[in-house]
Amino acid sequence: MLLKGAFVFVDYGIGMPKEVLKNLKASNGKITPERDTNGEKGIGLGLKLCMSFAELNQCEIKFKSNRPTGTIVKISFNLQNTKTLS
Repeated sequence: MLLKGAFVFVDYGIGMPKEVLKNLKASNGKITPERDTNGEKGIGLGLKLCMSFAELNQCEIKFKSNRPTGTIVKISFNLQNTKTLS
């Protein structure tokens, strides 16, 4: 039986424009910094960490963002060599 697991990261910042979401994988995680909800300039470090984790572990990564309420990142992965409860 193939079991799946997932991590979900929720960021309550300003969200990302649709153009950025479309180009995330093609840009190798290079994000243009923007001002966040407190007017601070972000560097996209959290997003880069999520993408690196997913790539290194052969995971599926999905993004959902809504300006101005934030972004949800879901990383799904297969669980190998796990025991199931019977």
